[in-house]
Amino acid sequence: MHRLLLQAISALSVGAVLWANCREKCVDAEELKPACAGLMTSGWGGLPPPNLPFVDCAAVNVPWSALETADQEFDGPGWEKIETARQRGLRLRLRIFCGIHAPDFVKKLGGAALSDPEHGLDSSQTGGVAIWNEFSKRGGATACFWKREVLDQYEQLMAEVARRYDDAPEICEVVNSACMTVFAEPFYRAHRNAGSNLRLWQAGLNLERDREAHQRAMLIHDRLFRKTRTSLAVNPWDIIDDSPSHFRQSWDETRQFVEWARERMGKKLVLQNNGFWLDSQRALEQDPKTSHLAYLRECPGSKGFQPRLSPKSDEEIFDLLDLALRFKANFMEFASFRSCDPERLRKIDQQLQSNPF
Repeated sequence: MHRLLLQAISALSVGAVLWANCREKCVDAEELKPACAGLMTSGWGGLPPPNLPFVDCAAVNVPWSALETADQEFDGPGWEKIETARQRGLRLRLRIFCGIHAPDFVKKLGGAALSDPEHGLDSSQTGGVAIWNEFSKRGGATACFWKREVLDQYEQLMAEVARRYDDAPEICEVVNSACMTVFAEPFYRAHRNAGSNLRLWQAGLNLERDREAHQRAMLIHDRLFRKTRTSLAVNPWDIIDDSPSHFRQSWDETRQFVEWARERMGKKLVLQNNGFWLDSQRALEQDPKTSHLAYLRECPGSKGFQPRLSPKSDEEIFDLLDLALRFKANFMEFASFRSCDPERLRKIDQQLQSNPF
């Protein structure tokens, strides 16, 4: 009897292993939803206009605080914005702004409340670390994304997004912005703003914790989203360190992380840069080991750009599009397409979509 019982337990164990292996293979065999490609709106303006029906992709920008109004209460108005875009039948890139756009209950986690009186940024009530961005002349209190409890909240948010949208054909990509501060470019902190970098250092941020946070955020996306791709904006890393300025930049650190993420995610990973401009042309001659734009030019997989500034003319838009094609881009985001010639835009849209990835 004892021997028969052991045999039965052994058979059940083997069956469980085989079932788990089969399940893993079945999951791996699931097809990813198509990536966003061609011309698309960036989320900073409206959805694609009716006179450009071939523009069938769009980014939808939503603050975290507009989705989760209190802990585990996913009832904010941001969901309706997503649903409105879904009704258009577009392929969507969902860009959820974390950092300074996180709910106050998330900002209070980790115990930091560091203000910036110089720029009128008061963190005493919201919690978090005051960040000032010199380029955009704006800022706010960012959540301490490197803290375990903050990433726990981000994981809960992504679990809700995956529950709603991983099977939704319109939501093709979700941006990984877990480690952002002001913009959904998670390798940027505050650039050379000395006060912001000092406050981040005082709140406990360093490269090791920063890297661990990035890795956990990527693993969260990889585990929760089975059919939906993850988009990541890449730049040189603003590293907070113990130097007098508490700041240095490193493309090498970003590149190593991206290589790890590409190895882990495969085709599920979409790479993007949101600082593309006409002066990016110099990267056509640069080494991918020394330039993030040169890296995007040469790396396989879905990739594209968003301009650093708002184009001031139709020709500026076309000049940027021509340059993006030279970088082998698959997509290009704009807030709007002004009064650009539709037929000319159509041809560029086709070229972007025909680039392999």
